[in-house]
Amino acid sequence: MRKSITIAVISLLLGVLLFIYVGCNSTGGAPGSVPTVEETRTVFKGASVGYPPEAEATAFETFFTISFIDLFVYLANVYLEMPGWAGSDGTYTFSYSDASNDFTITLSIVWDAGRGMWHYTLTLDGTLDSIVYSNFKIFDMYASQDGTQGEITFKIPDTPDDYLTVTWNKGDTYITFTMTAEVGSDSFTITLKETIPVFDPVQDQWVSESGRVRIEESGEDPVEVFWGPYPPSI
Repeated sequence: MRKSITIAVISLLLGVLLFIYVGCNSTGGAPGSVPTVEETRTVFKGASVGYPPEAEATAFETFFTISFIDLFVYLANVYLEMPGWAGSDGTYTFSYSDASNDFTITLSIVWDAGRGMWHYTLTLDGTLDSIVYSNFKIFDMYASQDGTQGEITFKIPDTPDDYLTVTWNKGDTYITFTMTAEVGSDSFTITLKETIPVFDPVQDQWVSESGRVRIEESGEDPVEVFWGPYPPSI
């Protein structure tokens, strides 16, 4: 199953990596002006996934097999760091055209008063690799103003019924991620609760001193590993 999940995520990466986003206008009740592209990027800086220390061999090995839980941070940053944005006031577009491609990516940012969060939507319209898309929603995210909590869902253009969703909630001591995915007949849920990650230049990764991860996969017994002093309960 993990192979098919990974292939699906990579397909999303390759399908959108060359391109970029779109945007919409904000509604009344927002806590300020609609975020810029640069301000949107800061949402993800507070949502880094921390790996166990390499000395925690069992936990590190298990965690590494599901490390694509942090792909949502990587993908979002790839999109936001691409050059060539156009637009203002919350509406940003990127267009590309060559002999076989002609498409526009749009990032829409709207304040959702009911959830008290900014709502970000990424859509693809046009022809990409000879496939025609009509405002296909690739990316859907809600995030608080300070980025400490949110939810992001990726859709896969080639298989639109498949998805990958990650929610995060950052407190004073712990950050909790819950990831769910459906790819064909396979599904899984990963729950990760860990101390706030700190970047370790030796390990060259974000690392959490203590944590616990639970993997629930269709047709398999749940797997749970923990590490560090006083690992949190899930």
